[in-house]
Amino acid sequence: MWWMMSNEGGHYCSKTSDDICCHVCGQASENDDSNNKLQLCSYWRSSCSCRVRIALNLKGLDYEYKAVNLVKGEQNSPEFRKLNPLGYVPILVDGDVVLSDSFAILLVSYLYLAEKYPQHPLLPSDLIDKSYQFSG
Repeated sequence: MWWMMSNEGGHYCSKTSDDICCHVCGQASENDDSNNKLQLCSYWRSSCSCRVRIALNLKGLDYEYKAVNLVKGEQNSPEFRKLNPLGYVPILVDGDVVLSDSFAILLVSYLYLAEKYPQHPLLPSDLIDKSYQFSG
């Protein structure tokens, strides 16, 4: 379980000696391979989060879904506010890189993720075609 799944809205960690904890608490074992996998902090009914999930799936990127229950106020916990002081979802965590706001994530998806993960580009490579995509 991850901290955002707790009923109290605080940090919940089911870390054992061989497991890793969530990105927020920073506790990790020697077997920590979480830096190789994207983490998406999201709420299932958020249209902003949905846009990011669509982009990640179109690119074929493997990511770990971290549920944030906005109804229960889990976005207001101090641990979550460390990732995004505004308390908004979605948040995309890629190792030490933490991106928030769906538009920024999608723009960075083109700039950052397109360069880091070039498979399945979200936009055409031709400059004119690309400009049409951004214009509307």
